[in-house]
Amino acid sequence: MAEPRLDRDPMDAHHAVPRCLLALHERANGEGGDELDGAAIHAWLEWEMEAMRWRVPAEISRADLERLVEASGVAPTRPALVVSQVVLAFGIAFALIPLPIFCRNRGIVGSLVNYRLTAV
Repeated sequence: MAEPRLDRDPMDAHHAVPRCLLALHERANGEGGDELDGAAIHAWLEWEMEAMRWRVPAEISRADLERLVEASGVAPTRPALVVSQVVLAFGIAFALIPLPIFCRNRGIVGSLVNYRLTAV
């Protein structure tokens, strides 16, 4: 296989190589050594599938994979993670507010209707 090009254009097909590939590479080539048990085979197959998906050579070294991930520029920042969690927290209200309304309606839940004391 051809040697991976690490000096690629940011808009190349590898622009979104996720950091999870590092963990998959570690598991596939990791602690097992020469042992070929079911977990090692599963880890290797999972690595090969994701490597093909992201168009990364399966034989790539750990150092080259690290450089490829760093060059891709895909790194979630802390503010982005905080904002995403706040947005998800607002979605909880859309589930929890209708829940007691539906649970006290005998037409919807039948005999499993909430008692008046438990319905707020």
